[in-house]
Amino acid sequence: MKLYCDGALTRICYKYEDCQPIILDLPKPVTNNVGEYLAIIAGLESAIRMHRRVITVLSDSQLVVRQLNKEYKIKKPHLALLAQKVMRLAGQLNDVKFEWICREKNEAGIALEN
Repeated sequence: MKLYCDGALTRICYKYEDCQPIILDLPKPVTNNVGEYLAIIAGLESAIRMHRRVITVLSDSQLVVRQLNKEYKIKKPHLALLAQKVMRLAGQLNDVKFEWICREKNEAGIALEN
């Protein structure tokens, strides 16, 4: 199952393929990277609630995807905490992959723009 994720200054969005997007307002502005992590966390929490066990997380943030795939070190402590939460959630599922996609193909990002 594909899970599209995107985060912005004051909102995040996650969207499963062939489903309506879920857009959530954030209580305060965040950086794009924090927003991206929060969107992934919200999407994985939803996957766990819905008993979906095999997920491919699609994000247009190369930094976040590479951090989650352990290609990049996470130097900022607040991002490391968010990445740890993502990995704890991923550990509750059978198979989770993190893949980068271009902005134009990110259905969650498109939903946020509209």
